[in-house]
Amino acid sequence: MAITNKETGVWGLDQVYNKINQGSIWDYSGEKQLWTAGYNAYGKLGDNNNVSRSSPVQVTGGGIWDGVFGSGTEGALATKSDGTLWAWGRNTSGTLGHNNTTSYSSPVQIPGTTWPITGDYKLSLTGSMSAAIKTDNTLWTWGNNYRGGLGAPGIGYDDDRSSPVQVPGTTWKRVCTAGFAQLAVKTDGTMWSWGSNVNGVLGLNQTAGAWPDYDAGQKYSSPVQIPGTTWDKIPQSGTYARYAIRTDGTLWSWGQNVHGHLGHNNTTSYSSPTQIPGTTWNELYTGRGGTECFATKTDGTLWAWGRNNEGQMGQNNGVSYSSPIQIPGTTWNKVSTGGNAVFASKTDGTYWSWGGNYYGHQGNNTRGPTGVTSSPVQVPGDYSNIVVGGNNTLFQRNA
Repeated sequence: MAITNKETGVWGLDQVYNKINQGSIWDYSGEKQLWTAGYNAYGKLGDNNNVSRSSPVQVTGGGIWDGVFGSGTEGALATKSDGTLWAWGRNTSGTLGHNNTTSYSSPVQIPGTTWPITGDYKLSLTGSMSAAIKTDNTLWTWGNNYRGGLGAPGIGYDDDRSSPVQVPGTTWKRVCTAGFAQLAVKTDGTMWSWGSNVNGVLGLNQTAGAWPDYDAGQKYSSPVQIPGTTWDKIPQSGTYARYAIRTDGTLWSWGQNVHGHLGHNNTTSYSSPTQIPGTTWNELYTGRGGTECFATKTDGTLWAWGRNNEGQMGQNNGVSYSSPIQIPGTTWNKVSTGGNAVFASKTDGTYWSWGGNYYGHQGNNTRGPTGVTSSPVQVPGDYSNIVVGGNNTLFQRNA
């Protein structure tokens, strides 16, 4: 381990002592390892076998896992500090980007060295397709192309791709793949969607079919703009619903709303963005289905709403909420959620978890009802990032 200054390199012990006395803070620069826990069908844990784990095990492969991570229902993506991108797990539709449909139980590299190593929401994957934004702000997709979900020109509906294909444009900032409908934001503040409009998730104010009939409603094989030019942040997933924050701190949602998860104090569905009260929203996080949502405000508070079948609302109960309700605390930083499990970090670097644990993906050496909590419990260990998929979790651990 080394403690570094970005301008001058490695500090000696005397410099570290002096720097501490000055009250300065600098980045951890030691090797960051990647660990995983949860369900392991198709080798999605990346430890070269198919054994499920309720405690974290290390992902195989050398190099420094110091990039961004995405964990889906059937596989995972991660970049290393050299800009290489790696994928593993189930590969039925070419979701892993290896130019084949072979599943892998340990990481295999996708060609290229300009994949993202910084920034959230640069990688996204569902059970059947993947997306990534490169360092040049180009957007690439691969896997299942049902109803045009890849968003790339010259590809017919349902024509899958097992290697990355480019979505038009060179100014992409964030991407969300979910179900068979995708959402992305550009650096100019415009927001775009494509694929299946089931449940109105494309946000285009059009009549939509209802899940699970993905063949109902409109479909688009290339990006279509959602009105507005001040869109800023989107969460990484949500099959049934979509969420976005504008540059003015307002929060908007649309799609299916059977659990009240759109946050409008009702169960009415919406086919275009509708504002949730408030103007100080900072960041958004949703589970794989999008039926529970979490958001931080600029004051460090954390809020939750939607389905609460396993205590994922963090309220020490099982009551669902159709309007945002605060989770205790004022120093929350970021959240990841999936499979009804929730992980959240605080500004002091600690991680906390609560909610579902059916697959052991909380990594606390339990699975099923055992180990489930409906309010935050601190996670032991020194972690830089934790990303939850549908039924497994990636832990970036400081070596």
